[in-house]
Amino acid sequence: MAAEPIRLHAPCPEALNQALKQVRLGSGAELLIHTPQWQATGWRLITAGCVEPPLVTINGQLAALRSLEAVADRCHWAIEPFWSQAALPEQQWLQISWPEGQSGQLLQLQANDALSPWQLLHLLRPDVARSTVDSLRPWLFSNGIHECNLLRQHPTVLAALNQPIRGTSLPWFHWALRQQRQDLQIAIAPHDAPALLHWLLYHGAAEHQLEPISSEGRLVPSQVPLQPWRQRPFGVNLFGYASEALGIGEDLRTVHTALCSAGIPVQVVDIPRQPSDAALRHQARCQPDQLAPYAFNIVCLTAEEHGRVMLELGTAVFQNRCTIGYWPWELSRWPQLWQPLLVLVDEVWASSAHTHAALQAALGSRTTPRLQQFPLPLEHMEPLSEEERRHWRRTFELPATAPLVICSFDGRSSYARKNPWGAIQAVQQALPPDSEARLVIKTMHAGLAEHHWQQLQTIVQADPRLLLIDAVLPREQLLGLYGCCDVLVSLHRAEGYGRVLAEALLLGLDVIATGYSGNVDFCMGPLAHPVGYTLVPVLPDEYPHAEGQVWADPDQTQASALLQAVLAERAADPSRRFHQSSAYRPLFSPEAIGQRYAQRLQQIWSNR
Repeated sequence: MAAEPIRLHAPCPEALNQALKQVRLGSGAELLIHTPQWQATGWRLITAGCVEPPLVTINGQLAALRSLEAVADRCHWAIEPFWSQAALPEQQWLQISWPEGQSGQLLQLQANDALSPWQLLHLLRPDVARSTVDSLRPWLFSNGIHECNLLRQHPTVLAALNQPIRGTSLPWFHWALRQQRQDLQIAIAPHDAPALLHWLLYHGAAEHQLEPISSEGRLVPSQVPLQPWRQRPFGVNLFGYASEALGIGEDLRTVHTALCSAGIPVQVVDIPRQPSDAALRHQARCQPDQLAPYAFNIVCLTAEEHGRVMLELGTAVFQNRCTIGYWPWELSRWPQLWQPLLVLVDEVWASSAHTHAALQAALGSRTTPRLQQFPLPLEHMEPLSEEERRHWRRTFELPATAPLVICSFDGRSSYARKNPWGAIQAVQQALPPDSEARLVIKTMHAGLAEHHWQQLQTIVQADPRLLLIDAVLPREQLLGLYGCCDVLVSLHRAEGYGRVLAEALLLGLDVIATGYSGNVDFCMGPLAHPVGYTLVPVLPDEYPHAEGQVWADPDQTQASALLQAVLAERAADPSRRFHQSSAYRPLFSPEAIGQRYAQRLQQIWSNR
């Protein structure tokens, strides 16, 4: 009668590996391992008494073992399965035995949650993801290792390309090179491995940018010496969209200001929104300590985009550094598909209690990465003078004296989440048709969702109370537009932080906003007017990673009543924006937040 499998339930890698140390693992061992809050992506084995690898199946599939080293009679092996999906199963069934006629001892089995390159490809490049290594190899060789530094550096990927053609000693990529070139097919016989190797070493590797390559003609990881963590200068390598007119780009720019205000050296690594160009990839691969010289990395991108940066730039700019993900997220649950990305960082900084709660639930009992909450800083700003308000109203051809309400959104951030329809409905319910007040609808990239854009234009054309400005504005003009208005209405369904709302408060606008998600951290006090809501399911086509998520459905009746009351208060006291906005400045001060950054970084640095 077969023995029952050993059942282990582990909330984190450390707990599983501790439990595995207590288990006697003989030949024929079976383990059923449940990891609900993390993903075991690979395994390390130590065997003795046999130079041949054991046979290991994972969920019924025979796993390939890669030899790491042999010390005396002990052999160290790595198992890095080819995962055909980004989210891995919570339960893995391992069976370990020895080939017929062989015997050995399994001395140690340990799991890890290192991010698999196969997972990254399935998550970030679904256009090239395949169900097997065999079907993926052609793309890996022709494009992948040239476009993505991580793939060129990763031993598992190189092992797939170096794998011998069945029945020969010829590595697969040698055969692929010969297939690509008619001159080689004429000059070198199909199985003349020595001739092909000679050509590869003296000509082909350089011609096809395959270096470094071993004397046996195997692809080997490209590596450069890296300064150790403890010897690096104190400072921050700041990754993100430094040149992009995006809210997340403004996050990076204000974090930069805050760090500099605290006297922290900073090097900005400007990440393009499109795939990284060859020059940036080359510097990241060959001169990583020049690109990112300091001891700390702070990545002001989404976790998914952080993964893209890792895939394209490779590991060298992240190794021997403490990496912090200043990751935004808007919904109440961390996406299941992003769970593997948590291993990219040593620490996560959440900009709001809302995002912090989502990450805390995702981390569960895990001890890494560490989780901190730091608000995002804002640049210094204050209410505009009457002369400045007149200037910007003239610039944008807005009514000189009428009350102006504004809502603002980026079409790339989802109409459903930003919900401009709520602001339109609030104005139409609160103001009579002949009111002189206007709602300014500020958008950019609004045409990306064509159906919604046509719907918005139709509504605006039918109502003289509505004005539409669809443009990417320089920062000064954008703040001028906000500052010459009186009220911001944001009936969003979810916000990770709510930068536009915070800026409006500093500029002295009254802010009528859904009392839910990231903005509740600061939407308080005399200029903030929270709107009640009910939680409703996020529909599948409304936002990425919508499954199982909820967000706010704001109370339109209350929003309209608040707008009427606020406009009446501002008419009675036009100067209120000056004396009431000052209460918000300490919340967003780059100097104050910069000091908090410095304290945390120094705390990590002192324990290095």
